Amino acid sequence: MFKKIVSLFCSALLVLTMLTGCQSVKKVIDKFKPEETGISGSLEDTQKEDTSGKEETATDSPATETIKAPQVITYYTVKKLVTKDEVDIGFDVEIPKIVTDNPGAEIINTKIDIYKVKIEKEYAKSGNLAEYDKIIKCNYKTAVKDNLLFISVYTSGGVLYSEGFAENYHYAYDYVEDRELSTDELIEFFGMNKDQILTKVNTALAKEGMESVTGFDKISLFVDENGKICADTLAPSMLGPEYPFIVILD
Repeated sequence: MFKKIVSLFCSALLVLTMLTGCQSVKKVIDKFKPEETGISGSLEDTQKEDTSGKEETATDSPATETIKAPQVITYYTVKKLVTKDEVDIGFDVEIPKIVTDNPGAEIINTKIDIYKVKIEKEYAKSGNLAEYDKIIKCNYKTAVKDNLLFISVYTSGGVLYSEGFAENYHYAYDYVEDRELSTDELIEFFGMNKDQILTKVNTALAKEGMESVTGFDKISLFVDENGKICADTLAPSMLGPEYPFIVILD
């Protein structure tokens, strides 16, 4: 079939040559030449250009630029400590912030900022630390896994000669989609299911002689600074209040 088309084309050109001369044939042939692409520059530049001569239904998709995880900085610090009866009293605080203007990240920053407001109020009331009787601590760790940025905020403290407290907060920020992931989404992201996680958590709690948990209302999932998938569980304490108990899942 192709040979037949070529033969017919050549015959048409021969007739055109006889009728109009070589110059007119050149004009006809020029109509079948591909248009100039106009591509210039380095190899890297040309790879970003669309090439011509392709059917309209087969257009190339532009190369997707790699999105890097945003920076996390310590934006609020208080380090004021004294020692009483070999116990630290005062403030040892570092609070993080995601450096970006993206609205999803700003939502997480706003949540974290709540700790700053509380600590500022307590610090304003502390006065002379020589007469203060509390310890307030807050620090954080970060990790990146695939397109997720994990920020874990660890808070603890208490009153001198009294019972203390500890509370941890974990945030999983998808910096590509600019949103925080839910617990169910994290379970899917880690390739696990709720029964598997509960079994591992309760097995670890039983080894420590602690009561088991029955649901995810007291479990937070995160990736620690070593890249390990973890479950942070609010476990009942023999002393009364619940304390964080971290179980490595992988």
